[in-house]
Amino acid sequence: MFVCLVFDRDADKLLKALSWITLLIAAVSDGQGPRRRRLLPVLGAWVTTLAAAGLAAWFAGDFPAAVHAFVKYQIAIVWFVVLWLAAPVLIPSLRRDGHGIDTCGELRPWPAMLVAVLILLALQATISAGASMFPKQSMELLGAEILPYVGLFIILVRSAFCAETSWWRMGARGVWILLVAVCIGMGLIAVVALTSPGLTNSLVQQGYFRIDSHAPDTPRLQFLFHHHNRAGFFAACAIFLCLAGAWGGTVRRIAGISGAAAAALALPFTLTRGALVAAGIGMALFAAAGLMRYRRGRLALLIGAVVVLPLSWVMLPSSYQGHILKITNPANYHENAEGSIGARLLIWDTTFKMITSRPVLGFGYGFENFESAAQIDHPTVPDYFAGAVHAHNIWLETAAETGWPGFALLFLFTVLRIGGLAKAWWSAMRGDYPLAWILLLWLCLECVIQLYELTNYTLRRNLGILTYCIWAGSVVLVIIVGRHKDVARKSRWETPKLD
Repeated sequence: MFVCLVFDRDADKLLKALSWITLLIAAVSDGQGPRRRRLLPVLGAWVTTLAAAGLAAWFAGDFPAAVHAFVKYQIAIVWFVVLWLAAPVLIPSLRRDGHGIDTCGELRPWPAMLVAVLILLALQATISAGASMFPKQSMELLGAEILPYVGLFIILVRSAFCAETSWWRMGARGVWILLVAVCIGMGLIAVVALTSPGLTNSLVQQGYFRIDSHAPDTPRLQFLFHHHNRAGFFAACAIFLCLAGAWGGTVRRIAGISGAAAAALALPFTLTRGALVAAGIGMALFAAAGLMRYRRGRLALLIGAVVVLPLSWVMLPSSYQGHILKITNPANYHENAEGSIGARLLIWDTTFKMITSRPVLGFGYGFENFESAAQIDHPTVPDYFAGAVHAHNIWLETAAETGWPGFALLFLFTVLRIGGLAKAWWSAMRGDYPLAWILLLWLCLECVIQLYELTNYTLRRNLGILTYCIWAGSVVLVIIVGRHKDVARKSRWETPKLD
């Protein structure tokens, strides 16, 4: 699935198929609790969802088209599987004694609350898809994105209770090795562009760079991704993910730092200003928090965290620096300004008007569905932004798609998740646990995502899988730390064994 993620749109169908297969295998092999006792609440929630979506389609949407799309894209099947996987987390009587979430002690309600909020968000998305003016688009994206995302999130959270096993460790390390390799590849492409400008046209032809008509002098790095914004977001997240896996032996340390440095070098070449600013703030937060309890080995890493992005900036060609510095010019911050800043202001104003017209149900889940609704209600949106396909803000996009209830559920999920992660980091730091540094990196990564989402939207296609997996990683880390508070102090660079 990670390989499909990197190849972006070329692997969209394969990524959807793999996510569905993963959910089905997990559901069939899940032996938690008596199946008959488990089936009753799952069926109840499933029927309730179908009834609510049907009523929304009857009163606010196109009922025949919604039913046809609901059946065509097998929404009933994938939703039943998600509910089946969530049941043992939400219903205590379905769990075996001393197994899974019951081993979390005082932490036990927290992951259950997160899963419950996500289930409610998926329910609201399903209802909004039924009420959509474009039910075919909405149902297709519902079955390809949020429902599988929530199911995979639940699988990863439940896997935290078997994190001591060798297969779990081997899988996590395998994904991390692939991540480092992709980052080094991106960094090498950036080095080639920096040292051999004459090869830029060749790199454009191979798809590693793209040239926009309004900025032909600044080719944008996209590597294997199909858009520079997705490459920029990936690089910003990869900096922290590579460092999080570097706690271990010398080889892992060198590989992790090399991958993070390569991602930091490649990031400015994507010209994704939101990702660049978010990553810079995240690195600064990591350095500031880390210096509160530094040691000599850590101090070197913290200094590197502060230096690497400024060094990448100095190495950038002047044309790239000029484009990025446009965000500091107040003249660009009005709706009639040319470029992406003015376009964002325009689409945000359009989105606000859309939200006020359908505040409860929204216009239906899905970024393509949002684009269609925006162009019908606001035909004056300029051609420059006609292909934007989303609101370029996670909160506005969510409110427009699923109404204020969806907005409130996503906000609650975010506060609970980041709050729990911050609490676990503070506790681990005060106890001087080695995992405190990984928790700090992950907390800074969560901040990077939230900052980037203010000007973009990643809960779609391959980046949706990446974002939900990072969110699940926050929960997994907190659970691991909570279950092993008595772990002995290890080397400052060593991740403690959890068995």
